[in-house]
Amino acid sequence: PLPLLQPTHGLSPTFDASQNIPNERSRLWNASIFYRQIWRKIRHLRTVQTFLNTRRIFSKDEKLVIEKMSLEDSVATLIVDTLVGWIFAIWMLWNEEMCQSATHSVIWWMNLTIKSTALWLREAPAGLKLNRDLSDFFANTLIAISQIWNSTLEHVQPSFWKILFYALVVGSWFGMSVGIAFIHDMLTVAVAHIRTCYHFTRLLYKLFVDVLSTLWYLFRGKKKNILRNRIDSCEFGTDELVLGTIIFTILIFLFPTVCVFYLFSWAIRLTSLVVLSLLTFARIFVSEFPFVSVGRVLCGCYCVWGGVRLEVLESLDELKQPPSSNISCSKLSHDRSSCYVLMTPTHAPLSSVLDRWKRSIGLQGYGITSFLQSLFVGSPIPLEQVK
Repeated sequence: PLPLLQPTHGLSPTFDASQNIPNERSRLWNASIFYRQIWRKIRHLRTVQTFLNTRRIFSKDEKLVIEKMSLEDSVATLIVDTLVGWIFAIWMLWNEEMCQSATHSVIWWMNLTIKSTALWLREAPAGLKLNRDLSDFFANTLIAISQIWNSTLEHVQPSFWKILFYALVVGSWFGMSVGIAFIHDMLTVAVAHIRTCYHFTRLLYKLFVDVLSTLWYLFRGKKKNILRNRIDSCEFGTDELVLGTIIFTILIFLFPTVCVFYLFSWAIRLTSLVVLSLLTFARIFVSEFPFVSVGRVLCGCYCVWGGVRLEVLESLDELKQPPSSNISCSKLSHDRSSCYVLMTPTHAPLSSVLDRWKRSIGLQGYGITSFLQSLFVGSPIPLEQVK
């Protein structure tokens, strides 16, 4: 009988083709999605070699059905990834000028949006009375960062963009996932000024929040004990209270200006991270989706086991069909009475087949609460960890 086990869509420990993979803690591995996807492609090619070398064993041994399905999923994913990459590369060669003009238009639009919004925030937006000097400082800093990065990108045109375009085409020939990974890295470089603006305003916002919370403890006669990680009582002198009141008053009036520019940089950074996360989703869909298993479930070919169902029978006359290779019946005896236990395999639903693929996307636990917490506390946006 076939083993009644939960399927593991992917490589099993018996047929592990991930040897000689570089250290996942290296800087290049963490910084470049393109470099990481190249090694994943090498792993898939090793999977194809493993499948070709062991298909005779699969045909003779029915106990290896789970490993066979896992390798079939990997081979089908590799074929789909390669075919889609070829189509994408041919389309880009036919529309080379359109792709380059669209890239320049997107970069120009990003810089124009940052500049126009920063100038609008400097001029009392929506009737808000912001601090003039501090708003000028924030607006001029954001515009300067954007212009410096825009001029840097303009200096590398057009020869550098030609090289990047043909590098993308060559990478797409090895699979659509490789091309998407290359686009992901290039877009990460293109929005580096947005990341710089966000972290600049985030650090200032977090500094304001930390100082205001410390001064709030001062007014309540308490202080934060960093060594023991607790709040202790403390007696402050008159000079300390007066100085704390002056600093608190200054910061509380400057805080709305900091919040407005922090909210703007948080919004544009979140928009860029959403685009990068969509690219990550597309890359994982093309490179790791279990096409064979999903196709079998949708077509009614139930060969993906989800568990076993036990049914107690008083006699064999209650059997609707005789036992087979997938259905077994065992007799249990106790004293003079006896009964039969019918074990029938249950088929895995489509949701369980897609569980591993959902986990590989890495978007679990990123609800609206985590985003609001990152906004108010000043911590990094959760989507920055999605790669």
